[in-house]
Amino acid sequence: MTAADDAEDAADTGLSVAAEPAIATAWSPTTRLRRLVGVEVAWLSAGVDVGEVPSTAVPDELLAVDDPMTGLVIDDMVHALDLDAVHDGLLADATPVIALVAQLRRLLPAAGDHLHAGLTSQDVIDTAMMGGVARALDRLDALVGAAGDRCADLATTHRDSRMRGRTLLQPGRTTTFGLRAAVWLDGVTGDRDRLARVRGRLAVSWGGAVGTGADQSPARVEAWGRRLGLPVPPLPWHGNRDRVHDLAGALATIAGQAASRSRDMVLLNQAELGEVVDGAAGGSSAMPDKRNPAAAVQALAAARVAAAAAGGLLAATEVELERAAGAWQAEWDLLPTLLRATGAAVAHDLRALERLHVDVDAMAARAGDDEPGRAGDLVDTAVARWRTAAPDAGGRTPDA
Repeated sequence: MTAADDAEDAADTGLSVAAEPAIATAWSPTTRLRRLVGVEVAWLSAGVDVGEVPSTAVPDELLAVDDPMTGLVIDDMVHALDLDAVHDGLLADATPVIALVAQLRRLLPAAGDHLHAGLTSQDVIDTAMMGGVARALDRLDALVGAAGDRCADLATTHRDSRMRGRTLLQPGRTTTFGLRAAVWLDGVTGDRDRLARVRGRLAVSWGGAVGTGADQSPARVEAWGRRLGLPVPPLPWHGNRDRVHDLAGALATIAGQAASRSRDMVLLNQAELGEVVDGAAGGSSAMPDKRNPAAAVQALAAARVAAAAAGGLLAATEVELERAAGAWQAEWDLLPTLLRATGAAVAHDLRALERLHVDVDAMAARAGDDEPGRAGDLVDTAVARWRTAAPDAGGRTPDA
């Protein structure tokens, strides 16, 4: 594999509205292969750490790698692999790990039978997947944080900007645009908490062939987790996918919150209302004079892709005995799709928020004579919660 291969690999979602670039790149075939290699190397090195594998079995430069899923030495190994052969192995075996380990044996001849010993394919794939999720959550944290800050600014600026409330899309009593933005902010505050909760569910996957922990000493499993920067759960989770399903629900909700904000912007941006204006609207191929709320529309589209992927993951809740036949394998495609689409929904919505212009005169012209109740106080509460509250772990002590 070459640098050009990497560039092409990372660009394969360039025409998708449902693929946030940073997250999409982190789930490219090359990057996923890098994480699989890193997991295998970390297991081998963990064996050295606890005295179960001789130090001569692992090159010194691999033992010194701080982050086995991203280290430059791992990059060198990945570029020496034949990705096509790994793909062929996946088709033949319903797992890429067998073909991958065969190639790693040629790259690490001193490792011998110590390589992969004690692991099963699911240990490797699930653990690599969790490493990828952790990095995607870092990006989502940043996007959610920026969206929250923008909503807080809008809520504060327009705390007392009167507008007509709408229920069932029909005119209602008077509210304020500040409260509308505060409701958006309340959703983002919940998103921040959701990300904290699901981050506490990420963990290495251990247990071996049928989840008994045979040939996996507790000391080595703990050392493996330390090298990978992932907690070790008290029990194997081959046959209990609730970590993945919790993630599916949280991500679909985050994407849905972004869609809700964007839907409001699309509705208020209609020419018939003009209460908000997209400051950098997109064009129309058939009507050059038309200006479309392109970022918000893309957020709506990406959120639908996220919901479909989350539905697929939740449909795979049923697991047969020690390892699912088909449901687990479907996660390999559905979870990256969900992460990419959720990131895209939030990123598109953030672009719409950042360039949003609020027409207070148009809003005031349609507002009623009634007072907007305690809207100002509610804005203050929402903004204070965002700016001062720590992410809520929901009372859950992370079990890894």
